[in-house]
Amino acid sequence: QVRLTVSELSTVNVRFATGTDVFTMRRQVEQGTWTLERPLASGTYAYELWAVDAMGNRSATHSGEVRVRG
Repeated sequence: QVRLTVSELSTVNVRFATGTDVFTMRRQVEQGTWTLERPLASGTYAYELWAVDAMGNRSATHSGEVRVRG
């Protein structure tokens, strides 16, 4: 699960990577706080998250690491 808040209609992009496997998720969301879900196998994943508004303005990329337990 990814929880985020956007200030306006945006396309949210999330990329998860582990080893050579990369999984992506793209969702269009309205203003507000959202929880996005993407099933992943157990393991440790690096992630990058960014949003693009209707005018094409891209947010800063937020990155980190998350561990999925199964």
